[in-house]
Amino acid sequence: GEVRMLMVGDVMQMIIHKKPEGGGLSAVGGNSDYTYFKPGCAEYAELESKFVNHDIPMVMKQLDLENDPLPILWTGDFI
Repeated sequence: GEVRMLMVGDVMQMIIHKKPEGGGLSAVGGNSDYTYFKPGCAEYAELESKFVNHDIPMVMKQLDLENDPLPILWTGDFI
């Protein structure tokens, strides 16, 4: 499956868990079941915290973009 973190700038809007319909490994390119979670939910609290507080700043620094804003609408996908 896949976990998608929907962001507006640096603010988490929603966490989406996509699972392939009927089982399987990949939720890409086929029919999927979607489960929606609010930011801060217990199921993804650790992943969300690491993504927002560690991963995003690290990537922005590596890209030499640490003083630039994040895109208005974007996602971080965990496959």
